[in-house]
Amino acid sequence: MKNDKCCNEKIIPGIAEDDDTYQCCGEKVIKPAENESCCHGEDEYSESAAEEKTICSLESEKGTSNVGCCGNSTFDPGRELCCEGNVETNLGNRECCGASSFDMNNETLMCCSGVLHHMAGKAFNGTTQRCCRSFVVDVDNVNQDCCGGDLHDTTTHGCCSFTSYNKTTHQCCRDTITPLDQECCDSIGYDPSNQICCNYRNEKSMVIRKNSSNDNGCCFVEEDDGTLKPKAHDTKKDLCCGQKILHNASLYGYVCCSKTQKPLVRCSIYDECREYNGSDTCNNYSWSFEDVADPRTYKPTEYNICRLCKGQWSLEDSVDSLRKGHIDTCKKSAIVLSVRKKIKKGRVTLVHFIVESNMFNPKDKSTIKNRLRGFFPCRCNNLRRRDKLILMTNVRIGKVMRLGDSDTVLPFSQTIMYEAIWKKLQCPS
Repeated sequence: MKNDKCCNEKIIPGIAEDDDTYQCCGEKVIKPAENESCCHGEDEYSESAAEEKTICSLESEKGTSNVGCCGNSTFDPGRELCCEGNVETNLGNRECCGASSFDMNNETLMCCSGVLHHMAGKAFNGTTQRCCRSFVVDVDNVNQDCCGGDLHDTTTHGCCSFTSYNKTTHQCCRDTITPLDQECCDSIGYDPSNQICCNYRNEKSMVIRKNSSNDNGCCFVEEDDGTLKPKAHDTKKDLCCGQKILHNASLYGYVCCSKTQKPLVRCSIYDECREYNGSDTCNNYSWSFEDVADPRTYKPTEYNICRLCKGQWSLEDSVDSLRKGHIDTCKKSAIVLSVRKKIKKGRVTLVHFIVESNMFNPKDKSTIKNRLRGFFPCRCNNLRRRDKLILMTNVRIGKVMRLGDSDTVLPFSQTIMYEAIWKKLQCPS
């Protein structure tokens, strides 16, 4: 065992343990006599007038010998024990107790928290005795147990970080005793009626106050100085995207651009990110990192795909918006769809369509009568069987379409169809 050197519990083969020519540097060895020096236990660096030299870590196999490190010494785990850095002979029936070992077959010996007790010739009785820290104490019944250095009744009391507490009035939040009517936020107790538990990337949790009774989420918002501050929000209405709160965005069918909560790309849906030359617009609908405007508060001349689902788009409004250029018709494809059935899935609606015609290319019959499934990012309660819609999109028409604000969906009429075709003819080629 003395032919190997241990450095930071790593074996360095071929260097004797008592060889002072070498010194440990982290998990490596250096030669101080040759001007080699140790920098923070990592990369060793030496510099002389003649040369600059870097010592690399030794990569070596331990071989077939069963060798381990015990402090800065080596030991054989099959024949020896390592007890807090001390090598002890192991005859197969010994176990560590603190820095020394004892015979486990000797029932008159009991180890309590690293302290070895001689039981005055009597065996330790687990029914009537307990280890309390480093002491052996007698108990009156099987429900008694040790908490810290004291005994308590486990039917009425719990143990929290070596402190006893009454289970009818309190609870243990990790290592802190808190009132039972609170909830745990790691080691903090809080009142969920007016507080929220916040945790950012598994860092230390904190509790903040709600702004309203509906707040049920925590968003770490970036301040002007670059720091992150937790703020409460209503997850049923708001989105936390890119360390910003977008109020009402979730209510009207928007989602964050990526599962990792990167800054929102404005026209994103179903984790599909689309760039728009760095602008903050989706067609003619502006999206800022402010509150999302409630579409019910103004005439929908600016387009949002979910207004069709919410009944915001009348035929008159659609014609008026087309004529005023508020709707982007410069799309690759435009098709007329007939609703077969719809399936609502939470905030998303799956609609089964039949393709009726190709508006921009009437001669293309390849998609006519094809079945198509369209996912709307909102609840489309007003869509009925046999309703007709116009879909204008830059995405290839396929069997499944995941619709977002880069797509244009309008109620069908002959007037709307002709207005859309006329506007398409004016688009740059």
